Amino acid sequence: MSPRDLFAVAVRTAGLISLFYLLESVLLLLGVELQWPVIVRSVVWLILSIWLLRGAPALVRFAYREGS
Repeated sequence: MSPRDLFAVAVRTAGLISLFYLLESVLLLLGVELQWPVIVRSVVWLILSIWLLRGAPALVRFAYREGS
């Protein structure tokens, strides 16, 4: 496995951990009155988690150039 592949796996793992943490925080907030900042933060966090789970191709390309 090349270093680029290992980095991609680490990025996906970070996305999975982030998604689980988001789900935990949303479950804790269900009993609390939700306000716009909390909703916006959760949506942005969800988008970032999905991007990381998909492998964050721009991040991997930045870390490991095609020519290197």
